[in-house]
Amino acid sequence: MFYNFSIYVSFFFNILFVILIIRTFALPYLKKWWNDYTDKKANEAYSKKEQELLDQGNQEFHFEKGRVRVFAKSLEQAKAQYNDMKHKLKKASR
Repeated sequence: MFYNFSIYVSFFFNILFVILIIRTFALPYLKKWWNDYTDKKANEAYSKKEQELLDQGNQEFHFEKGRVRVFAKSLEQAKAQYNDMKHKLKKASR
């Protein structure tokens, strides 16, 4: 009877040890890999969209000392888009 119990206890602690190893080493590595992978895909999609806008004849305009980029055909359109973005952000933050 005690022998069977000790086997179950040993098995239980072995499972706990394996879970601890996976949680400590494997999961952070997989999480970092997944975040890098999805960020890379998002950056590729964003770069592709930027290139499409430039190919359509749009120009790149910078606002707020280069922190905000707007793609438009003319400076007036770029200012209008920038002001619209600022208005939407203010409205969303309320």
